[in-house]
Amino acid sequence: TDEDEESRLYRLTPLGYHLSRLPMDAKVGKILIIGCILGCLDGALTVAAALSCTKSCFFSFGGPASNRSPDQDAALQARASLVENGFGGRDWMG
Repeated sequence: TDEDEESRLYRLTPLGYHLSRLPMDAKVGKILIIGCILGCLDGALTVAAALSCTKSCFFSFGGPASNRSPDQDAALQARASLVENGFGGRDWMG
């Protein structure tokens, strides 16, 4: 009958059913469910956490030097010093 056909058209898959029960974005939920199934939940949690963050965890110093704060300038100098001295210098191949 038409009702049986119509109910089959809009039926959730088992994955869709479980995703609908999770209070998160479907992509993040899918990563967690598949991670559980495949036995790699630690990695899946790490990826899901990174994808669910809206703010970047990396510094952005892309603007002109006049717009940078003293803390940003100090961070850039510390990074340059680490590259120059901390790893054996610029010519270090290791």
